[in-house]
Amino acid sequence: MGEIVELPAGRARTRRVKRIKAEERAEKKGAPKQRRNWLGAFAAGTKHFALASLRVFAGNFCGLIAGCMRVIRRPINLCLTLGTVSMVVMVFIQAMNNWKEPKLVVLSIAGAVFFLAVGGLYDRVIRALLTLECRFKGETV
Repeated sequence: MGEIVELPAGRARTRRVKRIKAEERAEKKGAPKQRRNWLGAFAAGTKHFALASLRVFAGNFCGLIAGCMRVIRRPINLCLTLGTVSMVVMVFIQAMNNWKEPKLVVLSIAGAVFFLAVGGLYDRVIRALLTLECRFKGETV
C-alpha cells in the first residue's frame, strides 16, 4: 500500500484503480476460484462436433465423387481417345487434300490437344479427390 503509482486522469484512472484494488484483494484472499462457464463449454463442444461432422461429410463426399469418376473412367478415356484420333485423322485428310481448309486444320489440332488435356486432367482430378479423402479422414497418402 505504500507504493506510489502515477495514475492517468479520467476513465483510465478509474480502471487502473479498480485493477489495483482487485489485485490487492486477490493477494489477501489467495487464488480466486475459477468457475467453469458451462455455456461456453457447450458452445465449444458444439463447434468441435460440427467441424468434425463437416470433415467426415466432406471426406465421404470426396470419396463418393472419386469412386463414381473411377467407375466411368474407362468409357470416358475411350471417348477422349476416339476424339483425339478423329482430330488427327482430319489433319491427315487435309494434308492429302493439299491443305484446302486451313481453319479446319487449326481446329483439328486444337481439338486433339484439348482431348488429350481433358484426359490427363480427368485422371488428375480423381487422384486429387482421393488425396483429399485421405486427408479428411486423417490417413497418410
